[in-house]
Amino acid sequence: MISKPKVLFINSYPPRECGIATFTQDTINAINKSFKSNFDLVVAALNEHSEVDRIYPPEVIFEVEKSIDGYIALSEKINADDSIKLVVLEHEFGLYSGEFGKDILELTTRLTKPYVLVLHTVLPNPEVQMQSVVFNLINNSELAIVMTAHSMRLLINTYQIPGHKIKIIPHGFHLRPSVPPQVLKAKYNCENKIVLSTFGLLSRNKGIELALDALKQVTRRDFTIYFVLGKTHPEVIKHEGESYREYLEQKVRENGLEDNVRFINRFLELDELLEYLEMTDIYLFTSKDPLQAISGTLTYALGARCAVLTTPISHAKEILDQNAALSFDFGDSQDLASKINKLIDDEALRKELSIRAHILSRKGLWENIAIAYADIFKDILKIKGRLVYTKPKLNLDHFINITDEIGMYQFTDFEYPNKEYGYTLDDNARALYVLLKYRAIYPEDESVTYLEAIYLNFIKSCQLKDGIFLNYVDEFGKFTDQNYYVNTDEAASRAVLGLCEVLNSKSSNPESKATAKAILNTYIPLIPQVKSPRAVGKLIKAFSGLMLANNTYDFKSRITTLADYLCELYDNTASELWHWFENNLSYSNSDIPEGLFYAFEITKKEKYKTIAVQSLEFLIANMYHEGMINPISNRSQITKESTNHIDQFGQQPVEIASLIECLEIAYKVTNDYRYYDLLICAFTWFMGNNVLHQIVYNPATGGGHDGIEAHGVNLNQGAESTLSYLVSLLTVEKLLKQRQLEEQVS
Repeated sequence: MISKPKVLFINSYPPRECGIATFTQDTINAINKSFKSNFDLVVAALNEHSEVDRIYPPEVIFEVEKSIDGYIALSEKINADDSIKLVVLEHEFGLYSGEFGKDILELTTRLTKPYVLVLHTVLPNPEVQMQSVVFNLINNSELAIVMTAHSMRLLINTYQIPGHKIKIIPHGFHLRPSVPPQVLKAKYNCENKIVLSTFGLLSRNKGIELALDALKQVTRRDFTIYFVLGKTHPEVIKHEGESYREYLEQKVRENGLEDNVRFINRFLELDELLEYLEMTDIYLFTSKDPLQAISGTLTYALGARCAVLTTPISHAKEILDQNAALSFDFGDSQDLASKINKLIDDEALRKELSIRAHILSRKGLWENIAIAYADIFKDILKIKGRLVYTKPKLNLDHFINITDEIGMYQFTDFEYPNKEYGYTLDDNARALYVLLKYRAIYPEDESVTYLEAIYLNFIKSCQLKDGIFLNYVDEFGKFTDQNYYVNTDEAASRAVLGLCEVLNSKSSNPESKATAKAILNTYIPLIPQVKSPRAVGKLIKAFSGLMLANNTYDFKSRITTLADYLCELYDNTASELWHWFENNLSYSNSDIPEGLFYAFEITKKEKYKTIAVQSLEFLIANMYHEGMINPISNRSQITKESTNHIDQFGQQPVEIASLIECLEIAYKVTNDYRYYDLLICAFTWFMGNNVLHQIVYNPATGGGHDGIEAHGVNLNQGAESTLSYLVSLLTVEKLLKQRQLEEQVS
């Protein structure tokens, strides 16, 4: 067994209560969550000479005294430990001993291991000594990581650091299931109030007094609550005790704000902190330090979708440039009061800022931060092949939340159903298929059984007396005019697939099976009219699955007819360089070869298998590149005759799901492990192995995002995307369980 490379982080570390210690722990936890199989992450924790012994968690393998002797001793330990392959040095002025922290150079100049420097602050107009320290720290490193573009520009223009030595990775934030603000406001006794908040360890640089002076000028003060969240910084207590907090409390009394301000005087655990932020209407960032480079508190507020009012520190300027916050002048309580009044009165503006904050903050999701760090570690350590991603936990919350008594809604605004666009047969048939796939793997979960009747009844309601299916249903359950000018064959084929899954399912009751059989029998006479190759592929899969699971059904002749039709399309179109059924590649392409693999399973006709393999290999050649998949997007133009254009944006989860299910049956039919490996690679697209290096699912809700666009991940979690993600995840879980069983047997 090959041991994992050990990566050592040097920084302060919990249980020390400080922002930079928490940042390091969050970074390590995020990387471990997604990439635990690749790296062994450990810590060298900085201690003050006078500090009492702390009880550290097991990842802390060294404790370092903040002195030249301590740094030299640590360098010797690192150099002597062959298992440590890389060092991550967190840097903040004042974190290390010596003028501008220069003593840490005693460690970096002695290290025989490569190190990455993470700069939490980059100051403008540095003194000569400061510039020298920063330059030497970066010059000796493999790479310097900063958190804003402003910091990168400073390093290049002021510190004379070459751009290739710098990478931007934003500060991270935590995502959790969304709780309606009104629920949280009731919990914290501030119902029907406009909630303002500020959080972080208190010090005079926080500028809380400015907020208190502004609040005195707020016109709707009776409807306003301001939470000051956090205890006084331990370093502040050492030097001045609680004098700053006492000053703030006195100002509250002087300004008559006793009913408007609540101090939460403790270091908040993460879940409680996020609850306060999620019910916050307006977040106040009142820092008095124009040189402050980055703020984790500001990042958390944006991630929690707060409307933000901020002083224009460099971090905030980048947010302001994206119109995701409003600014006020340093020290100007009147300006702040004016902006607070504006946001209180303008609910639409608050919502607009909230949406922009949510979109802008997405890159800072800890899962995305983990990907960025893992990519850096992989490059520096020269790890061959792709990284091993930890499979996400299955979560059906969003699947359930976008379903009502009629069916599953088609579209969402982020995680909330957009009811205006109603429902589709296509999505509800997919939902039934995914539900039964889930029940086959987890039969013990009875909590979702009620959903089967909803989706099955929706399919039934979409069938007319002559057997034809209609696809589009409005929010009131009525058919829309769209049905009469859009072909519904592919939606019908998905309905057939869902119906066949009911007939296959061990968990479906006799009544459901009878309903499914009746709907299916009414539709079967219409099958000869189906000409869409993707619909044909789905029908073959549906009937083949039914036969493979239940020998009382015989659709062999019908499967043969449908498969022969696909082969005829292929024979008429394919050429030496074009192994496909049509003159172009478009959407859900893998549905077609998937059908032929299933046809081979039933008939054992070699031609079906040969064409299935040739066409699948053609897709693979067009989608995979150096261990990453770039699915055919809705902006790509790949045709038989013209110059091919593959656009890396417009990528959608449905293409990944289609390919994964095709690769599953290809692996089963051919027993070629390469298809299994390609399937796993395709699934890592959801986990960040894509052109954006960002996850394309929501770990808090279990929803799948609507794709990859030039501006970033489309954060809506519509039915098709969510179901595509879930069917992909379930396919992987099923295969992993099968392989574990095979290994146990062998």
